[in-house]
Amino acid sequence: MESKTLGRQFFGSQQFCFSFRHTAIFDNFILLTLDKETANYIVTYFSHLLTEKEKLAVRHSSSIIKIESGDKTTNLVSLTKIYKERGWLTDDQTVLDLLKDGCDNFELKTAQRILKDYGDKVFLNNCPKCGKLARTPRAKFCRHCGHDWHEK
Repeated sequence: MESKTLGRQFFGSQQFCFSFRHTAIFDNFILLTLDKETANYIVTYFSHLLTEKEKLAVRHSSSIIKIESGDKTTNLVSLTKIYKERGWLTDDQTVLDLLKDGCDNFELKTAQRILKDYGDKVFLNNCPKCGKLARTPRAKFCRHCGHDWHEK
């Protein structure tokens, strides 16, 4: 399903423009299904709002990606052992359960939780011209339309 902007949403005292795939209402609570880009932005730039288990899950998934994309001649058993010793991989079943549906679903669920719990602390930096999400919270140049909103 393609994402589309459904308008402005309010979290706490902040106003944001989100790109949603769809929304659903359960017991007077709006469940937001964010697009992948927005979820990644929230998890990446607001990582201080992650729980300890979520931080471990992010570290674990990043390490798995590095191991799988690395040199195929490397001894994976010894590399995995080193990653576990350094705390980059985990055997904690609670953390692994967070990742059981894949990294993308983990990011989506985590971003939803962050917005639910800390919506007033999350700032989505949308381009004032096209409304799409900028690359970072401090960016002043839109990668989508090329608009520049630096102070002159």
